Amino acid sequence: MPHFGFAILLGAATIAGVGAGRLARHERAASAATQVAPRVERLGGYRHVRPLLECAPPQGTRRLDGLRARLEAAADRADVRVSVHVRDLESGEAVDIAPEARFDPAGLRRLAALMAVKAAEPGTAPPLDAPVAADALHRTLTDLGLPAPGGAADAATASELGALFQYLFNATYLGPRASERALASLAHAGARGEGIAAGVGHPVSRVAGDVIAPDGARHRHDCGIVHLPWRPYVLCVMARGPADADFEAAVRSVSAPVHEALQAGGAVSVAR
Repeated sequence: MPHFGFAILLGAATIAGVGAGRLARHERAASAATQVAPRVERLGGYRHVRPLLECAPPQGTRRLDGLRARLEAAADRADVRVSVHVRDLESGEAVDIAPEARFDPAGLRRLAALMAVKAAEPGTAPPLDAPVAADALHRTLTDLGLPAPGGAADAATASELGALFQYLFNATYLGPRASERALASLAHAGARGEGIAAGVGHPVSRVAGDVIAPDGARHRHDCGIVHLPWRPYVLCVMARGPADADFEAAVRSVSAPVHEALQAGGAVSVAR
């Protein structure tokens, strides 16, 4: 009987993990409306990841509804074009601002490259900019349903970059140990307290950077997981504008209300 129960649990975790990946891809193509929160059960024992065990149907709560108006106002005030993706990793609820906007995919490629290396060598801890074979990167992006380098849609949205962090947190692509190592290595980038990590006071697994596009516009990506003990969440801010624009101010104007809203959340259930 114990073996039978373990088999059921393992099967449920596998189905939930595959379903979570498919659901995330579907949600990126859906409307930008705030999503209703489902009930989730997760495996404990890790610091940076919480492997998904079960995802129940939505319960009818909409805890992030009040955040949308504040983010839209912040985006309107910014002197650069801003796209935002926020996801409560415990409830699954999300808010997207300008979800259709596409930006230089440098951040998505850097994170996908790290995942590709981890998938090939799960016991290693390579740096974020470690070289990765082109075919491995292409395979990882294709596996995750994301745009591969060289294609006509060779650009990324904030929700696509955010989805990679969601897959790592849920341990649905690399598994718990490799996902834990990947997010732990990215936590060093958030330790400086810049960008989305400013004023948080908790670990942040983060990728951020700037790219000058061929047309002279500057693209900035700043995306990661804020590891609140009671309510971890993904925050991705992508912006495009003149090279001399104040991108840091634009990121802070978005991240501050997100931190305020998410840190006000209550405790969540984590299976032990």
